[in-house]
Amino acid sequence: MFTRTTHKSLPHPKRALIALLGLLGALMLVLSACSVQLGNGICTPGKGTSVPAQIAHGDQGSVLVIVQVTIQGQGPYAFALDTGASVSLIDQHLANTLQLPVAGSARPVSGIGGSEDVTPVQISRWSMGTVSLPSMSIVSGAFTQLGDSASVEGLLGSDVLSRLGAVTIDYDTSTVTITN
Repeated sequence: MFTRTTHKSLPHPKRALIALLGLLGALMLVLSACSVQLGNGICTPGKGTSVPAQIAHGDQGSVLVIVQVTIQGQGPYAFALDTGASVSLIDQHLANTLQLPVAGSARPVSGIGGSEDVTPVQISRWSMGTVSLPSMSIVSGAFTQLGDSASVEGLLGSDVLSRLGAVTIDYDTSTVTITN
């Protein structure tokens, strides 16, 4: 025995077309802010400023992202991006060479490499490639282990990076993209 079913729940063809067009319009709006690479399912910001980076591979699989930073019109200087560092650091010798004004008294900081006394210095004008960095105080100290092994003179920590918006590191193209 067969029963006949009616599909009263199906929308009228015009309403279905309007709903489909609305959905496609919304999808286009979302995707217009992204560039999508087919096959990997990743949506990355389509607008932003990209700067070149050096990707340095170290022992035991470590990877360091290095960007060029200009300070007070001098440089560029190699700085490592360190998203795990809460404060940015400039080598004390470089801070002295650039005559960066002291912005407070020395204080201890601790990290994976140990503890060290650092002095806050004020940087009023600096940039990472073409991206202007915010005027702020960062700390200066002896930049020993990392600086010697990777030829870097500072690191940009989350205190600076969090003020830039989205920071995307593309290891394949060796670029860092900042999207506000």
